[in-house]
Amino acid sequence: MAGKAMSKLLRGATGAEKIADWKWRPLEDVRQDLGGISEVPKYITDNYGRFMQEQAARAAKGDIGARDLLKAYGITTSSIGRTSRNITDDLAAGMIRPEGYMAEWLTSPAGKSYLDAGQKGKVDTAAIEDAAKRFMPFGKSNVMRDDLTWGVENLARNTPQIASALTGSPETWRETVQNMRQIGPAKSGFIASLLGRGDMPTLDARQIKLHTGGSSADAGKRMRPIGAGDAAVDRLAQRQTDLGFELPAPLAPHYQHLAHHTIWDKVADEKTTHSDLVRAMMRGGATPGMLGTLAGGSGVAAWLGGEAK
Repeated sequence: MAGKAMSKLLRGATGAEKIADWKWRPLEDVRQDLGGISEVPKYITDNYGRFMQEQAARAAKGDIGARDLLKAYGITTSSIGRTSRNITDDLAAGMIRPEGYMAEWLTSPAGKSYLDAGQKGKVDTAAIEDAAKRFMPFGKSNVMRDDLTWGVENLARNTPQIASALTGSPETWRETVQNMRQIGPAKSGFIASLLGRGDMPTLDARQIKLHTGGSSADAGKRMRPIGAGDAAVDRLAQRQTDLGFELPAPLAPHYQHLAHHTIWDKVADEKTTHSDLVRAMMRGGATPGMLGTLAGGSGVAAWLGGEAK
């Protein structure tokens, strides 16, 4: 009886109330673990930050299309429940993150075929099988197959609504993106960043460990009630705001994602430019106007290497 009563209370509670008893580590302890960093590093602001600015400009002009959505969705879902693997094939050599490998695949002949068909709402089963086979070392090949198929069947026909939500309120974006297969509250910010929106962080395993001291499995249980996941991401966003990292004023709209990127690298002593993700997003997705902007000398242009197709 007590269990049923508690469930009823949870259903009527706000998201914040649902995670009220979830004790997170003191922010000063987090700050110390981060070595007292006070700013978003230049390698992030000058690279992924510039990319996000340029994507945001495209979104504001209505230039984000089905091809962009398919790439952002494929990269995001490929990162879920998988970790880096040592790969040696025609796409990569050495340790590579699953989202990085997906980025390489999207610029391969099979990936291009998938995108060419997918932006028209057509499923290229041969291309999807190629991806599923290649992703076997990362695991969840069947999930990969289903994700890529779902993306084609649902994103192209809903592009106008999704593109509109991209520049709408946080609530509108969350409601829209969380209707996508596998994209929950924790990943809403990651897929957004690939499309030029940076006002919400990603609550991934590294962030969970740093801020709560607990495991992803425990966090998953706590975030399961309706509204609890969004509340947890909002709590993380407030803590990142309180950390007060400095960054160039033009990048202020993207603070939450760039702060997340800073923390993500710092806790693992890494330096990630996401140049592979940027290449995948820009090749085959940039408008002629944007390619002209990139040619003006941004770091993003260098990653394209004159090979935008």
